[in-house]
Amino acid sequence: MNSRKKNYLYITIFAAFLICLSFIYKISIITNLYNTISETMMSGKILVPAIVCAFIFTKSGIYWAAMLLCALADAVGIMLYQGSPLTDFQSIALIMISFLITIFLLNLIKVILTE
Repeated sequence: MNSRKKNYLYITIFAAFLICLSFIYKISIITNLYNTISETMMSGKILVPAIVCAFIFTKSGIYWAAMLLCALADAVGIMLYQGSPLTDFQSIALIMISFLITIFLLNLIKVILTE
């Protein structure tokens, strides 16, 4: 198992452990954040652009910077589409986090399948 695959798996295990602990000990900040992000990730407004950006910038040397910019563009687009003010930093941050988590999970699946 190479180091990239190990890193992805360690991060995933740590996140799952943190989420499980937050549900067991009823840490409302993390459980509310988890519920909001999981609802946002399942919408087509996040999933489709994340898949497109992940495939377009696959061989880019600045992959995660490009994904961060794609997440920002997607968040601003969703906010404009919904008619929400762009000054709502919390909504933009949640959309961006959902986008980046989706990209991370897509990369985890790709690493597992190809190596």
